[in-house]
Amino acid sequence: MDIRCEIDKSSQIPIYRQIAACLRQSILAQAGTSEGGSDPAIPTERELSLRFGVQRGTVRRALDELLDERLLYRIRGAGTFVNRAGLTAGRTRIEIVATSGELESVTNPFSWFLFYDMLRGATAGADKLGCHCHLLGAAERTAGAADALEALQPGACMGVIFIVYRGHERAVERLQSRGIACVVADGMKKDIHLNRIFTDREKGTALAMEHLLRLGHRRIALLNGPLTESYFQDRYNGYERTLRLNGIPPIPERVLECGGHVADGAAAMGRALVQCPDVTAVVAATDLRAIGAMQAIRAAGRRIPQDISVIGYHDSKAAMEQAPQLTTVRLPAYEMGRQAVQLLRALLSRDIVAPTGREVPAELVLRETTGRVPGHGARAPRRPRKASRP
Repeated sequence: MDIRCEIDKSSQIPIYRQIAACLRQSILAQAGTSEGGSDPAIPTERELSLRFGVQRGTVRRALDELLDERLLYRIRGAGTFVNRAGLTAGRTRIEIVATSGELESVTNPFSWFLFYDMLRGATAGADKLGCHCHLLGAAERTAGAADALEALQPGACMGVIFIVYRGHERAVERLQSRGIACVVADGMKKDIHLNRIFTDREKGTALAMEHLLRLGHRRIALLNGPLTESYFQDRYNGYERTLRLNGIPPIPERVLECGGHVADGAAAMGRALVQCPDVTAVVAATDLRAIGAMQAIRAAGRRIPQDISVIGYHDSKAAMEQAPQLTTVRLPAYEMGRQAVQLLRALLSRDIVAPTGREVPAELVLRETTGRVPGHGARAPRRPRKASRP
């Protein structure tokens, strides 16, 4: 058996656990390369003690852990062998993890389309590899995903994809220390310690701002969420930086924090129209906030986009159901789920070095809610984009 990983004797993680994790990774990585014939033997205790530079008793503790997990079995006088029969199901099963709220949202893709689309993308990616996805915790609602994760044993699955990372930080650390590969499907660019798929939300907001600036807008409002959350801090950074790069000083009154529902967006836009009645455009952190803004603009007797342009973020189903249809920044959730499976496969086959990240770029989807600033010519021609989503 080819063992490529190393241990760190200065680490606080016990040496025997590091050896167990290393052997576990090697077994799972090579499980699909030796079909047919008898189960392969692993190196002897003596060979492993020389390989890692530790005492045989330390190696024995590591092997006992893998024997308990049924990744290995012993035959007296013959050696220790990989239990390939026990690995068969694990090689094709991918665990999907989300919080309890997202688990319930699978039945409501209109409101929770991001999770729904990431799950669809992961399922499609798994199908191409001949694998299948299992929604961890879906059947264990009383215990929840956290308890199901704690009980997850190496060899029971290919690895774990976290659709939602927040709240599962410690679980990721524990799983990786036990040799279970993990990928975060909706990670952050800054999370360099994670295997993650991410989209740069700051760039996405900058796309919206640059489009409005090209149309002549200079007085642009931002409907955002709380800056204590990195998602919304990124939105604000993209907004502010784009203004400054174009010589426009940001005005605090044009930045409004609000909740994520349509009613919250409507209330915030109502305040913006009072505080800054001269605004000609608004960028919202989500489509639902943007839809609320559209309601408030119409209630104030203003027209979209002739008087005020509106851009959302996410490209939800609701964006296409508005009149006029909402221009928005597409968060490629389906593609992020699909690439999460590809990244997991690459980690297991050791094609890449962990931790690693892959960026899936956001895209500005031009529809009907943006136009030239009032008094600066006719509305800019719309570049139609394919409205269907993967």
